[in-house]
Amino acid sequence: LGREALSRASSFSAPDVLRVLAGFDVAGVDQPALQRTFWALAAEKQSKYLAEELLALLQMWPRLSQRLRREREALPGELMKSLRLRLEKGARGSGWQAPPELGAELLAWLPSSRALQAGRLDQRLLRAVLG
Repeated sequence: LGREALSRASSFSAPDVLRVLAGFDVAGVDQPALQRTFWALAAEKQSKYLAEELLALLQMWPRLSQRLRREREALPGELMKSLRLRLEKGARGSGWQAPPELGAELLAWLPSSRALQAGRLDQRLLRAVLG
């Protein structure tokens, strides 16, 4: 599976990349080459993710190996920015509004988001969540 996935990784869509990473997370897969490849794809495709998908990636991030987190240390900040921009765009009347379930999940996750930002809470993200 490893070699096959690596050889076809570039053809995976954004939702496929998220599904693979979620599967790795649930199964506790510890194959650095596969994880590195799919997290690199997640970084490339982050503009295509929905708010819910961005939150899922951010929730998985702390469970990655320290080595992979160090290699991509800027990624959580980029994902949080993308999430915040999606929420802000929805609040400006783009035709999309975050469902209440997402708001509740975001509020529950926000305290743990501090670990991704050196102990700081993203005030703009908080305002975007609260609408």
